[in-house]
Amino acid sequence: MSTFPASLGLVPDQVEQIIGLAGMAPSLHNSQPWRFRLLPDLIELHADPARRLPAADPEDRELRLGCGAALFNLRLALEHAGIRPAVTLLPRLAAEPALAEVRSDGQVRPSPETIRLHAAIPARHSYRTNCPDRTDGPLLRRGGAGNTGFKYSSCK
Repeated sequence: MSTFPASLGLVPDQVEQIIGLAGMAPSLHNSQPWRFRLLPDLIELHADPARRLPAADPEDRELRLGCGAALFNLRLALEHAGIRPAVTLLPRLAAEPALAEVRSDGQVRPSPETIRLHAAIPARHSYRTNCPDRTDGPLLRRGGAGNTGFKYSSCK
Protein backbone atom coordinates (compact mmCIF):
# COMPACT_ATOMS: atom_id res chain seq x y z
CA MET A 1 0.00 0.00 0.00
CA SER A 2 1.36 3.41 -0.97
CA THR A 3 2.07 6.15 1.55
CA PHE A 4 1.64 8.77 -1.17
CA PRO A 5 -1.54 10.89 -1.27
CA ALA A 6 -3.84 11.01 -4.24
CA SER A 7 -3.14 13.95 -6.55
CA LEU A 8 -4.40 15.29 -9.89
CA GLY A 9 -7.11 12.64 -9.98
CA LEU A 10 -4.59 9.81 -9.70
CA VAL A 11 -4.69 7.14 -6.99
CA PRO A 12 -1.76 6.97 -4.52
CA ASP A 13 -0.01 4.08 -6.31
CA GLN A 14 -0.09 6.00 -9.60
CA VAL A 15 1.26 9.14 -7.89
CA GLU A 16 4.08 7.09 -6.32
CA GLN A 17 5.02 5.66 -9.72
CA ILE A 18 4.95 9.09 -11.38
CA ILE A 19 7.09 10.72 -8.68
CA GLY A 20 9.47 7.77 -8.87
CA LEU A 21 9.91 8.31 -12.60
CA ALA A 22 10.36 12.06 -12.13
CA GLY A 23 13.06 11.30 -9.55
CA MET A 24 15.05 9.26 -12.09
CA ALA A 25 16.11 12.47 -13.81
CA PRO A 26 19.83 13.10 -14.26
CA SER A 27 21.60 15.51 -11.94
CA LEU A 28 25.15 16.52 -11.04
CA HIS A 29 26.80 13.59 -9.23
CA ASN A 30 23.31 12.05 -9.08
CA SER A 31 22.55 14.42 -6.18
CA GLN A 32 18.82 14.58 -7.03
CA PRO A 33 18.49 18.18 -5.77
CA TRP A 34 14.70 18.37 -5.92
CA ARG A 35 11.68 17.54 -3.84
CA PHE A 36 8.02 17.39 -4.65
CA ARG A 37 5.10 18.67 -2.61
CA LEU A 38 1.93 16.74 -3.37
CA LEU A 39 -1.45 18.38 -2.98
CA PRO A 40 -4.84 17.14 -4.21
CA ASP A 41 -4.93 19.50 -7.19
CA LEU A 42 -1.25 20.15 -7.91
CA ILE A 43 2.32 18.95 -7.61
CA GLU A 44 4.99 21.49 -6.69
CA LEU A 45 8.65 21.13 -7.62
CA HIS A 46 11.18 22.61 -5.18
CA ALA A 47 14.96 22.76 -5.14
CA ASP A 48 16.30 20.86 -2.13
CA PRO A 49 18.96 23.06 -0.49
CA ALA A 50 20.25 20.10 1.53
CA ARG A 51 21.36 18.46 -1.73
CA ARG A 52 23.30 21.45 -3.08
CA LEU A 53 26.89 20.83 -4.15
CA PRO A 54 28.50 24.23 -3.57
CA ALA A 55 32.05 23.09 -4.37
CA ALA A 56 31.08 21.60 -7.75
CA ASP A 57 28.17 23.96 -8.52
CA PRO A 58 28.72 27.28 -6.70
CA GLU A 59 26.09 29.17 -8.73
CA ASP A 60 23.48 26.35 -8.57
CA ARG A 61 23.35 26.12 -12.36
CA GLU A 62 23.52 22.32 -12.37
CA LEU A 63 20.97 22.21 -9.54
CA ARG A 64 18.50 24.14 -11.69
CA LEU A 65 19.25 21.92 -14.71
CA GLY A 66 18.62 18.81 -12.60
CA CYS A 67 15.33 20.26 -11.36
CA GLY A 68 14.37 21.02 -14.96
CA ALA A 69 15.11 17.41 -15.91
CA ALA A 70 12.94 16.20 -13.02
CA LEU A 71 10.15 18.51 -14.20
CA PHE A 72 10.46 17.13 -17.74
CA ASN A 73 10.24 13.54 -16.44
CA LEU A 74 7.23 14.51 -14.31
CA ARG A 75 5.49 15.95 -17.38
CA LEU A 76 6.27 12.82 -19.43
CA ALA A 77 5.00 10.49 -16.68
CA LEU A 78 1.78 12.49 -16.30
CA GLU A 79 1.15 12.58 -20.04
CA HIS A 80 1.79 8.84 -20.22
CA ALA A 81 -0.80 8.38 -17.44
CA GLY A 82 -3.33 10.39 -19.48
CA ILE A 83 -3.02 13.72 -17.61
CA ARG A 84 -2.27 16.85 -19.67
CA PRO A 85 0.13 18.79 -17.42
CA ALA A 86 -0.25 22.55 -17.09
CA VAL A 87 3.05 23.92 -15.78
CA THR A 88 3.54 27.26 -14.08
CA LEU A 89 7.19 28.17 -13.59
CA LEU A 90 8.14 30.07 -10.45
CA PRO A 91 4.57 30.41 -9.14
CA ARG A 92 4.17 33.45 -6.89
CA LEU A 93 1.40 32.04 -4.73
CA ALA A 94 3.09 28.77 -3.68
CA ALA A 95 3.26 28.05 0.07
CA GLU A 96 7.05 28.32 -0.05
CA PRO A 97 9.31 29.24 -2.95
CA ALA A 98 8.66 26.67 -5.65
CA LEU A 99 10.37 26.34 -9.00
CA ALA A 100 7.23 25.06 -10.69
CA GLU A 101 3.76 23.78 -10.06
CA VAL A 102 1.96 21.27 -12.22
CA ARG A 103 -1.82 21.02 -12.45
CA SER A 104 -4.07 18.90 -14.60
CA ASP A 105 -5.33 20.52 -17.78
CA GLY A 106 -7.62 17.62 -18.60
CA GLN A 107 -6.98 14.30 -20.19
CA VAL A 108 -4.63 13.54 -23.05
CA ARG A 109 -3.80 10.53 -25.16
CA PRO A 110 -0.02 10.04 -25.06
CA SER A 111 1.69 10.64 -28.39
CA PRO A 112 4.14 8.10 -29.83
CA GLU A 113 6.98 10.48 -28.89
CA THR A 114 5.75 10.64 -25.27
CA ILE A 115 5.53 6.85 -25.15
CA ARG A 116 9.11 6.49 -26.48
CA LEU A 117 10.55 9.07 -24.10
CA HIS A 118 8.63 7.63 -21.14
CA ALA A 119 10.04 4.17 -21.87
CA ALA A 120 13.56 5.65 -21.88
CA ILE A 121 13.32 7.12 -18.36
CA PRO A 122 14.31 3.97 -16.44
CA ALA A 123 17.03 3.16 -19.01
CA ARG A 124 19.02 6.30 -18.11
CA HIS A 125 22.48 5.71 -16.72
CA SER A 126 25.55 7.75 -15.84
CA TYR A 127 28.27 8.14 -18.42
CA ARG A 128 31.44 9.01 -16.53
CA THR A 129 33.80 9.79 -19.40
CA ASN A 130 33.86 12.74 -21.76
CA CYS A 131 30.95 12.75 -24.15
CA PRO A 132 32.07 13.87 -27.59
CA ASP A 133 29.89 16.26 -29.53
CA ARG A 134 27.84 14.16 -31.87
CA THR A 135 26.01 15.45 -34.87
CA ASP A 136 24.48 12.08 -35.71
CA GLY A 137 22.37 11.84 -32.52
CA PRO A 138 18.62 12.26 -32.80
CA LEU A 139 17.27 15.78 -32.70
CA LEU A 140 14.05 16.20 -30.77
CA ARG A 141 12.06 19.41 -30.88
CA ARG A 142 8.96 20.53 -29.07
CA GLY A 143 7.25 23.46 -30.70
CA GLY A 144 4.45 25.76 -29.74
CA ALA A 145 3.95 28.46 -27.18
CA GLY A 146 5.57 27.82 -23.85
CA ASN A 147 7.66 24.86 -25.05
CA THR A 148 11.39 25.04 -25.44
CA GLY A 149 13.23 23.12 -28.13
CA PHE A 150 16.02 20.89 -26.96
CA LYS A 151 18.75 18.79 -28.50
CA TYR A 152 19.38 15.26 -27.40
CA SER A 153 22.38 13.24 -28.38
CA SER A 154 23.57 9.96 -27.02
CA CYS A 155 27.09 8.90 -26.16
CA LYS A 156 27.97 5.42 -27.37
